[in-house]
Amino acid sequence: MSASNRASNKDIYDLDYLTENIQLKDLITSLKKKQESFKEKIDMTIFDLDGEESPVNSPELLLKFDMRSTPKTGRPSHTNDRIDIMPNNKSWLLARSSWRKKVRSLYEIMGLEFPSAQGFDIE
Repeated sequence: MSASNRASNKDIYDLDYLTENIQLKDLITSLKKKQESFKEKIDMTIFDLDGEESPVNSPELLLKFDMRSTPKTGRPSHTNDRIDIMPNNKSWLLARSSWRKKVRSLYEIMGLEFPSAQGFDIE
């Protein structure tokens, strides 16, 4: 949920690392089960007030980190998105590419068309 709504490179780096051992489709399935099981008012927390969007219903949010956007005001975010890579670990570019491949595979499993690359208006 954080990676889908906060769109931080650090979150994506962590998710790429985690999905080396846990399939992304399994994480999405677990998130869906959690959301279905804990959807009553009694289950809500302060974080539910944000109205976050879920990657279960909108998998394109898993690529949000790659889009230039302005963060929501009032939402905690990383003031510095620098990633310090430990020796013998993936660079940010490799992790980014790896994550996009995993999201593309998820789209295939879900029977969805993977979003095409978006250009930027530089004017």
